[in-house]
Amino acid sequence: MREAIREHLELLQDYSGAFDPDAVTPETAKPYFVIAQRPEEEDSPWAGFRRNFEVWVNLDHTNFDALDDAEAQVKSHLGGELLETAAGAKFTPVYLGGIGDDSVLEDFRVITRGLLFAVLAVQPIPQEEAAPQDSWVSALAEFTDALLNPISDPPPDPLPDPLWSIYTGRWPQGYKRPALLWRLEGAPAIEDTTAQTYEITKTLVCHVLGATPNGQDGATLLIADKLASAIKVPLDLGERRYLTVQSVSTRTVTDPFKEGQLTITLSRRQARGHQATELMGVAKVEGDVT
Repeated sequence: MREAIREHLELLQDYSGAFDPDAVTPETAKPYFVIAQRPEEEDSPWAGFRRNFEVWVNLDHTNFDALDDAEAQVKSHLGGELLETAAGAKFTPVYLGGIGDDSVLEDFRVITRGLLFAVLAVQPIPQEEAAPQDSWVSALAEFTDALLNPISDPPPDPLPDPLWSIYTGRWPQGYKRPALLWRLEGAPAIEDTTAQTYEITKTLVCHVLGATPNGQDGATLLIADKLASAIKVPLDLGERRYLTVQSVSTRTVTDPFKEGQLTITLSRRQARGHQATELMGVAKVEGDVT
């Protein structure tokens, strides 16, 4: 991953290169980048592990305003880009913020600023450990896929760009923005209703990663509005089975990869003695509708 990040940074032709910390000297041509990798951190069950990378921008002794321009350039060039390693693994660096204060390194005759990027979902659970897909999660994935990626006959020319990637259960390492993830929150609740039936209630969370902030907010509000007005979500149209929408809520989050912006509570009445596959409480590790 570090090598792929290095190669991508070196596409910025104003810089002499991107180097490991021990590879630079006072004679290294300026400006240049220094890349350092931090230890991995466990993130969340649906985001896997986080691998952090420090990117240090090193400029000649000019003024610190030049660091502002360099930071904006690196954030735009590297943050949110889908990169690929030599082995074919795809990943997306996410910009997390600055590292400490700007510094003057007198021995190297540079001013420097550190930028922190993270690669998320770097250790997906092997496929053989995946649990069967929860049908309620699948239903919401299909509902939002049809909403955000509508199909017309004939298809529009050109196709809308970009299309939304829809995932379930867990973020894959090579996720593509714009994207969203549906996952279960907690365990299902079961309540007796009559001697013949009981009611299953589940809470699901949606994480929305837009290509732009406006696109992200717009998609979140659109999904919430359509789900609230739908009242019921198809579970199996062939068997005329539906999920009842009990509540829909949205919130503002700082990191939608970790925290979902939309929470929905669904319910369904089930006849006793019926094989209740809806009782599954664990979603498949990763899925992809689109």
